[in-house]
Amino acid sequence: MLKARYQEDERPEIGVDEAGRGSFWGPLTAGAVCLPPLSEWTDEHHAVFLPIRDSKKLSPKKRGVIAAQLRDLLGDRCAVGMVSAEEINQQGITWANREAFRRAIRSVGGGAETHRLLIDGSLAIDDWAGEQHVIVEGDGTYLAIAAASILAKEEHDQWIRVYAEENPVCEER
Repeated sequence: MLKARYQEDERPEIGVDEAGRGSFWGPLTAGAVCLPPLSEWTDEHHAVFLPIRDSKKLSPKKRGVIAAQLRDLLGDRCAVGMVSAEEINQQGITWANREAFRRAIRSVGGGAETHRLLIDGSLAIDDWAGEQHVIVEGDGTYLAIAAASILAKEEHDQWIRVYAEENPVCEER
């Protein structure tokens, strides 16, 4: 079972994860999810959060359903940041990874002074002034990171589907 919190205090926590870092083309996407305090969880929250796992452990269909449910339930408490292939080529993959994190976090309204970041992997945001924790395999440990992994993966896959439809030469033969 995934942990709902990193620390048992009132500080909002934003889970962050990326998708597409190892891709040969397309954008790098990062998801950011700020779960409401446990005291505010309703039956609907429990129903949506219960099946959440690391995105790699869910079928594409299940991942899509959960991503839609997260967006509906959390609204502006979840977001995706995207860095284009052109930006990756110009600035490098490490910069792109951090920038995708920043874009997602800004969309959730996460300020350095008010939020604790829980980042999956081994890459911290170098210019982040606030509290952040880099957690290897965090998407298998913390609910907010796993939810962020689902949003990031679903957004990345959706971008690929749309691109392939618009560019039929990329379709499987």
